[in-house]
Amino acid sequence: MADTTGAQALIDYQFNDIAPLWEALQAPGPDATTLSGQPLPRGNMRLALLGDSVLKTALLEGWYHTKETTEEGHSKASVATGNNHLANVGNYLGLGDFVNKNRSQGNVVPTRVMTATVEAIIGAVFLDSNHNFTTVRQVMQNIGLVDSEMGA
Repeated sequence: MADTTGAQALIDYQFNDIAPLWEALQAPGPDATTLSGQPLPRGNMRLALLGDSVLKTALLEGWYHTKETTEEGHSKASVATGNNHLANVGNYLGLGDFVNKNRSQGNVVPTRVMTATVEAIIGAVFLDSNHNFTTVRQVMQNIGLVDSEMGA
């Protein structure tokens, strides 16, 4: 079962509605469960798709107010949103301890699942914060996705 309390502490954000975070912590696969009566056979993948877009937008909105070139903005966003970087951040934080894992993968959280989980958490914060990019960037800083220069 996904540990939403521990995950909230890990990202240093208190959810008003725990449902988006709970969804974010669901690995895809045959063990995926339901949320509000709706099946989640793909686990957190829908929320990860949203989170991927939010992550890029939050980064670039913060970058837009700098004097950096478009090439610098693109490069920083590409690195910060890259699958390896996202998975490394999630693994470093120990986020896998909070994921409702797919039984067929044992106790392992594969790179793609970890990447999707980090993206899904960003999407969950976006939804829970009423689409507040300042809050999203703060959580991104809290978990080490960006530094204060690129973040809030």
